[in-house]
Amino acid sequence: MKAWRKIKMEIENYEVGDQIIVKFKDLGKFTATAQRVYEDGKTLFLFDNCVAKHEMNENNSNAGGFYKSDLCKWMNTELVKSFPVKLLDRMIYTDKEHECLLRIPTRKEMFGEDGNSQNYEPDLGEQFELMKDRKNRVCSLPNGEYAWYWLMNKYIRSSSRFASVFGDGSAYGTGASSSTGVRPAFLIR
Repeated sequence: MKAWRKIKMEIENYEVGDQIIVKFKDLGKFTATAQRVYEDGKTLFLFDNCVAKHEMNENNSNAGGFYKSDLCKWMNTELVKSFPVKLLDRMIYTDKEHECLLRIPTRKEMFGEDGNSQNYEPDLGEQFELMKDRKNRVCSLPNGEYAWYWLMNKYIRSSSRFASVFGDGSAYGTGASSSTGVRPAFLIR
């Protein structure tokens, strides 16, 4: 009988699908998977599950988008403190303009272009290859419960909604004051 087996090994360059383990100081241990590898070797990782729940904006507004949100501030001032120093030393800004080490995925990175894309602020990314398989969009909270989780794009036909991923891996939209899953992405060199 044939079986797939994962092994731990030293590598020089990451490939899409490679997994690392991130041991947070106070949140536990999580895996993150390489979603995109750039020509210069930088690699964008996305956690396989949500690390916490948090509202996008306490005031239920999508004004300013993700980079001006309470969630972005929390991720880049509080959550980032939980990362191991060894990993923090390799992390680079996912967005230099806003000086963010952490972000969440965009709608296009998760779903590509679809019939509802015009309802959300545009993004320039491409769908992550691994997210073409719906099972990779499904994730859970630390307690094992299936999670809805945030995406970066605000809904342009509403002043309060952002894109999100439903518990079954389908596209959804959620009010900004909802406490919803946080599935961070980070870039390392």
